[in-house]
Amino acid sequence: MDMSLLKQLSEILGVSVNDILSGEKIPEDKVKEKSEENIIKLSEFNHYKSITIGTIFILVAIAIIIIIIIYSLIKDMECFGYTTLLFGFTAVVYFYKYKQNNNRNLLLCAWCMIIAFIAFIISTI
Repeated sequence: MDMSLLKQLSEILGVSVNDILSGEKIPEDKVKEKSEENIIKLSEFNHYKSITIGTIFILVAIAIIIIIIIYSLIKDMECFGYTTLLFGFTAVVYFYKYKQNNNRNLLLCAWCMIIAFIAFIISTI
């Protein structure tokens, strides 16, 4: 559901946005508690949505580069440049995801990709 429609939908239905997000009419004494729960659920949803979009983007980029590498191999062309771009791009994505999540495993992956990126650059010199 498009979150920008929640306010209009709540006005049409005559309920609060919090009631819609909770899926029930909330008693006055539990409004604050339910609001906090809904905020946490929305932040988790946005986090998972971001991860999903990022993963799809990475997979599409990798697929395109793999197709280019295969084409280069079939045509007997040099493909080190494409591989280097793949490692560089992946390093940037992993570093960006690390900045969002502070997960050290992502930082380790970013450094591995940076090392591979540098190794491929050196091997083409």
